[in-house]
Amino acid sequence: TMTMLMTMIILMMNYMLVTSTNVTSTNNITSTNVTSTSYVISTNVTSTNVTSTSNVTSSSYVTTCREEFRDIPGHTMCMPDNVNATPNQWGVSETEKNDIVKQHNMLRGSIEPTATDLLTMKWDNRLAEVAEKWAKQCVNQHDKVRSIPTLGSTTVGQNVAGGQPNWTVAIQAWWDEIHLWKYGPEPDTYLGYNGWLKVGHFTQMAQNGTYLVGCGFAVCENEYYKHYYVCNYAAGQSDLGKPYTLGERCSKCPKFCKDGLCDCGDKKCNNGGTLNPETCECECKKIFFGPSCDKLVCPEEDLWICGRTWTPDLCDKFGNLPYDCPYMCGTCKASDAIKAKETSISKSGFTSTHGCKYSGKRASAEECKKYGENGQDKSMCDSRGGTVTCKQCDQFSNVRSEMCPVMCGLCDPPCNGKVCSNGGTLDSETCECACAPPYQPPTCDEADCSKPDNKACPAWPKDYCSKYANVPEKCPKKCGICP
Repeated sequence: TMTMLMTMIILMMNYMLVTSTNVTSTNNITSTNVTSTSYVISTNVTSTNVTSTSNVTSSSYVTTCREEFRDIPGHTMCMPDNVNATPNQWGVSETEKNDIVKQHNMLRGSIEPTATDLLTMKWDNRLAEVAEKWAKQCVNQHDKVRSIPTLGSTTVGQNVAGGQPNWTVAIQAWWDEIHLWKYGPEPDTYLGYNGWLKVGHFTQMAQNGTYLVGCGFAVCENEYYKHYYVCNYAAGQSDLGKPYTLGERCSKCPKFCKDGLCDCGDKKCNNGGTLNPETCECECKKIFFGPSCDKLVCPEEDLWICGRTWTPDLCDKFGNLPYDCPYMCGTCKASDAIKAKETSISKSGFTSTHGCKYSGKRASAEECKKYGENGQDKSMCDSRGGTVTCKQCDQFSNVRSEMCPVMCGLCDPPCNGKVCSNGGTLDSETCECACAPPYQPPTCDEADCSKPDNKACPAWPKDYCSKYANVPEKCPKKCGICP
């Protein structure tokens, strides 16, 4: 019956929208104008849907939870298996692996409308291992964390199915969503709210950036679906409307065309690298080199913004941070060939003497000479009577460095907090105050009242004292500076 058929084939969606974007610019503030141009690019769609597992074993040690996965909170490889996963009835045979890859490539190579840049898919044991582990959870949903450490920031997508009799039926059911899909517009525009849920299995299989697949299978007695199928993909999908480039098959890769696909053999790009279908060469992320992006060459230190505006909690949210801030994000370690200079990142936070909270890496005394006004706050800062407050320290990236480094907590006050009063300026090199006359060193607190006011002072209005900078010097008594 129709009811039995519907309950037999229920496919879970293979992703939810997640930003893994490059940080390309941040909000800025200037002394006169506030700019608020913020750009976010390179959005990736990854399959990080939340799930819960039931009936798991109570083993305190999971053998699949190797060191590379233990460092990743909540990783699938560190989950105990469901007790209903039937021993010796899980896994994918060599024949099934070949059939899975063959079916994916047959479908991709015959896609309509035709694609210029779809790559031949290859089996990847790393993806398969994690997919198998998730299949043993006996849950017809998606796992939270399935990343592959050696793939770096490369996203990992996922298709899940339950109840199908074999792999051929499960894969074809995913692909058959093509009949609801249109090339170009976002699915929600023609399928209604959350319309992408109806075509997401297909679009994952049809991504031009996807060329690796690894799958897992488990038989789970006493669960709603006896058979559970999971395929993980790298890279995860990033475009539902245009998952590939429209045009003549293989026109992007005439030298490597095979069966309508760009075939780069067994070429794999690790550590976030992408495979260029036109050249079949890896395009590596910065700090990684070599034919497969396996060679790590760490810089001397992170960018100055790392740990300040870009803080450690953003490492998993923005795709470029592990490469722009490799030490802060853990891509590089102090023991690497090129060591980083020691930096301190306050985990508990820091509060400046002006009450501004700061949680990033604080600048050294030498670095602070480049910030603000020779390491001091400028006159527009609240700490010096201005209007820029603690709120702007977090709101605009340049307030901490260009305007108010001390107030915002980036820097300690230079010269042990010495303050030059009455408009005096502190030389952070000599720690001496340059005082505005008639005030005098060492801190510009006291005025030189030994000289009488200028003869012209009686004729000048009182408001000249605040209107003209030279009047207090010439008329210290008239201006109330001297008795």
